[in-house]
Amino acid sequence: MRCNKCKTEMINDCNIIGYMGIEIRVTKKHKGLFNKSIDSLKACVCPSCGSVEFYIENYGDFIEES
Repeated sequence: MRCNKCKTEMINDCNIIGYMGIEIRVTKKHKGLFNKSIDSLKACVCPSCGSVEFYIENYGDFIEES
């Protein structure tokens, strides 16, 4: 991934840990029996300007099917 500000290659797969060591997760409730998508929030950091971008790895799990 490239930085949106300075176009430098970013450092991927950085973990985000909140207050008291708690991992931050993204969740979405769906219809049906197995009705929840959960993924850990990750970050990319630019080594040149310090810009940070957040992402999840399994974004396909969050797509709702009709």
